[in-house]
Amino acid sequence: MSVIHKAGALLLLATSLSAQLQFMEAAATTGTNAPTFGRGAAMVDFDGDGLLDLATSNDEQRNRFFRQNPDHTFTDVSQAWGVAADAQTRSWGMAVADFDNDGDPDVVTANGGFYEAQPATFLRNDINTLGGLTDVSSQAGDLGGVFRTHGVTTLDYDRDGLLDVFLADGIQIGGALGHVHLLHNQGGMVFVERTVEAGLGGLVGNFRHCGSADVDNDGWADLGVGDNAGANLLLRNNGDGTFTDIAGPAGVSSPGRNFGFVFEDFNSDGWMDVYLPKYQKTVVTTVSRVLLNNGDGTFEDVSGALGLGAQEDMGHNSGDLDNDGYPELYIGTGSPASGSWDVLLSLQPGASGDLEATDVTVSSGLVGLGNTRNHGSAFGDFDDDGDVDVYINSGGPANLANTIEQNYLLLNQGNDNHWVKVALTGVVSNRQAVGARIHAVTTSGRDIWTDLSAGKGFGNTDSPVRQLGLGTEDGLDRIEVLWPSGLHQTLLAPDIDTRHDVIETGILVQGVPQLGGTVELTFVGPPDHQAELLIGFVPGSVPLPKFGGILQILPPLIGPIGLPLGPDGQLALLMPIPNDVLLVGLPILFQAWVHEAQAVKGGTLTDAAVLLLE
Repeated sequence: MSVIHKAGALLLLATSLSAQLQFMEAAATTGTNAPTFGRGAAMVDFDGDGLLDLATSNDEQRNRFFRQNPDHTFTDVSQAWGVAADAQTRSWGMAVADFDNDGDPDVVTANGGFYEAQPATFLRNDINTLGGLTDVSSQAGDLGGVFRTHGVTTLDYDRDGLLDVFLADGIQIGGALGHVHLLHNQGGMVFVERTVEAGLGGLVGNFRHCGSADVDNDGWADLGVGDNAGANLLLRNNGDGTFTDIAGPAGVSSPGRNFGFVFEDFNSDGWMDVYLPKYQKTVVTTVSRVLLNNGDGTFEDVSGALGLGAQEDMGHNSGDLDNDGYPELYIGTGSPASGSWDVLLSLQPGASGDLEATDVTVSSGLVGLGNTRNHGSAFGDFDDDGDVDVYINSGGPANLANTIEQNYLLLNQGNDNHWVKVALTGVVSNRQAVGARIHAVTTSGRDIWTDLSAGKGFGNTDSPVRQLGLGTEDGLDRIEVLWPSGLHQTLLAPDIDTRHDVIETGILVQGVPQLGGTVELTFVGPPDHQAELLIGFVPGSVPLPKFGGILQILPPLIGPIGLPLGPDGQLALLMPIPNDVLLVGLPILFQAWVHEAQAVKGGTLTDAAVLLLE
């Protein structure tokens, strides 16, 4: 192989491997090579034009926003969108998500960090109404009063359909220990701190970055927090508004040098694993960690078997960059003072089936960037060619003027692997579907998983259009979406190498089934669609691809009964239960086919809601 340097671009030429991962540095040619004291990064569509834009949080500089043009170049719109030219705020993590469920992403930045007490910033997206981003921090309730934060992530911890905010802060230089902050979204862009009520008020440490995912597959979003001095936190959501720290018994406490806590399903078994980036600086105490979820509340440390090294692991993120169905680890190893090479590790099962790591830093071309001070890195297919690209936000602290650094946009050169994209829109879940899990099953039976988060790694937000690499698999049996609301949705035989836009569709049941009583069925789906209700007593499993799902009620059926969904995509219906003792012990199944009003095929067959009378 050979490396070619030409006109400021780095391109690795592969001689054989069709699945080779290669990058070309394209920041200079796309207008995204801004010099910054960089921190977090985001790759999302801010203005709703279907093109992914870029954003960065920076130390004592204006946070930067780059709008993508149709030719895949970018225009710096920071000033045009009303972002203040701030020379005081020391921004760290950046979580970009739709907090008011109006269809466009808003921005929360964690500020101050271990430097000084500064409040978090909350920007409401008014680009398509008022022409910019509006700072509503002072009207955001307790969110605007949280000071000196470092890490930020989002989750709907109480499953009310509104995204909440979690912040973590570290030891202030010369000051007190840091805390965590759980901010409940009350609606109307107002947040109330529920840290004490959630059982988190006594947690202190030198916290860094954090993440959220459903680590035990119970349907409730959990939290992980990296501690640079003491033990990490793994906060299990109890489903009643409280959390319990289970890091110790789970085996992920790993005290010291942690610069974050990343959830990722590295072996694609449907259980979220953990990456712990260890920032070594000058004293090597332990290597960074990959811990695999055993599915029983414990994790197995496989770092030694993977051969993980001890670097200055500060920037960090993960995602499938080569479309093989297994995530890569992107490690920004640059110390703010010195800078060093980033590291890119490809993780995938070896011949024995165990996870193996391959260092592809050189072969991918990253080494050509030279020493960097990489902090944030956002993943997404910005040019919509089927390959996930990476935007890197670099730079040291603003008090060291010589550490200012250009950002990098790594343009993925692609390979022959197949892929599928899934764009989710929540109806009863939060509209951006943060917290959803996506499961693809190939025609050969291979399982591939991904999740949707906002606030991951070094305060990053990756593209919400989730991409699943399929490797050499040439077809899909189905895609399943596990929505934050608890709804489960299936797409049968979806096409590959394309994008699927999925609106949350299903049936929710409220009430206790009793003879002579009633339960409330809520039908969920695309606004103004039609729901055909089916009722039966015998469960079955008959794939019906032309209706987009599996018929779970075998004939004889009662129905179909036509029901129009409202403009909000919901319809509540009271269902009386006959006062008939012969129904005791029988399962009553409700299923719906949701489709456009005049359609004779297409749409979605929902999963069946099952009532059992005892």
